[in-house]
Amino acid sequence: PVRLPPCATVADGLRGQSPGAVPYPIIRDRVDELIAVGDAEILAATALLHRLGVDAEPSGAVALAGALRAGRRERAVAIVSGGNTPARLHTLHHSHTSTSTTARTDVRI
Repeated sequence: PVRLPPCATVADGLRGQSPGAVPYPIIRDRVDELIAVGDAEILAATALLHRLGVDAEPSGAVALAGALRAGRRERAVAIVSGGNTPARLHTLHHSHTSTSTTARTDVRI
């Protein structure tokens, strides 16, 4: 594994400095494309999810940020995770208390 330099990002759950030995070969062999997104795109996706009533932390909104950036008009699945939302972000974007739930939300891109 290659050690990466530390970086600052709102997606702190994805800040690992050393890609895992187990997931790397799986990704290398099975993933066709990676889409890089910046903090502004991650925060926009997080805000969109909060408006839809989905309590996700920025790391959990990265998949949606990538889908929004790709902008393709085809079906896609974005795994959204995270209940580790900072209280400040929760207060800004969420007007009710939520618990851990599974939900389906369709977003037209």
